[in-house]
Amino acid sequence: MSKHRFFPYCGSLVCFFGAVGLFAAEFHWVGTASDGDWNNPGNWSPSAVPNPSDPAGDTVVFGDFGRNALTVVLRGKEPRNTMYIHDLKVTSAARADLTFAAINLSYLNTVTLQPGGTYQRVAIRTTAPHTLRMQTGSRIDAPTQWIIGDGKIFQVDANLGAASGPKRHLEKLGAGTVDYLGSSIGRATEENASNTLAITVSQGTWAFSQGVGRAVHFISADAPARQGSLTVRRGATLEMDIGPGGDRIDHLWATGNGSTDAFQQNWLTVERGAQLKLNLLRGYTPGTWHTLFRNVGKPAHDFTVLGLGPGQSAQFRHLEYSPGLFDYQVTILSSVGSASR
Repeated sequence: MSKHRFFPYCGSLVCFFGAVGLFAAEFHWVGTASDGDWNNPGNWSPSAVPNPSDPAGDTVVFGDFGRNALTVVLRGKEPRNTMYIHDLKVTSAARADLTFAAINLSYLNTVTLQPGGTYQRVAIRTTAPHTLRMQTGSRIDAPTQWIIGDGKIFQVDANLGAASGPKRHLEKLGAGTVDYLGSSIGRATEENASNTLAITVSQGTWAFSQGVGRAVHFISADAPARQGSLTVRRGATLEMDIGPGGDRIDHLWATGNGSTDAFQQNWLTVERGAQLKLNLLRGYTPGTWHTLFRNVGKPAHDFTVLGLGPGQSAQFRHLEYSPGLFDYQVTILSSVGSASR
């Protein structure tokens, strides 16, 4: 049964909408207004806009919104000029793909994409260089979870950071895939080391720009308790593209708003049995070393490599590219033909 919120009558719309912002509840997309506008109460049940104020903490639920793909947009500035999603749930009743055209920065904590249904992809897109931020409540001691069901893709085309407060911990669960298309993870502003992220891939796949190479800045801050980190658990998969213009994750130390210096630390944890799926971009030459991670200590274990063709094997090395600074690199060796595709 849906957990709708009931409001006492107090004789005014002001009272109603004020109450909406006080307690967390579920808001279900019904799309009655047929304009795809997040800010239109007519698109929601109950008839109000979710999360009209930061502490609300509402869950937005998308079930069967029809057979055609839906794009949710943000028009106007009331009650919010940002798309404050907070907690997102897409149920197995969904039959089509869903996109949030956030345009500016947005806020998102937990994500649940249920398996089943005929939808395949849920995407959040912002206009660069805006950021998708995790908000209060997603603390390091209570990880925020992105649970992506089997066969589903959650695509994030935005930089990924956190709002003010302690470092956030994001855990990827479920057999599905997060496809990250942004160029920056974590951000420290004006020496405030409050916007860093720890990401743990516990289940399924975390991909960096599937099929499209990209450099991603993994930004940390000076305070030891606020260092960004990436952990890949046993059986979980990191997916990266190698070859000309392929993926590279650079760990940087943010020393101010918009400025960075190279910073060396053991921020990458690879558990025994953690997997790396490699997509070989066109033009990759077997035997060429590709930098996967820059400014990183040597992981305790190398990845188990997926995605290789017949006769291909992978080797890793930890290379000092500059005094005291190291790359973690991979090369593909092939005994039959070319590795490029």
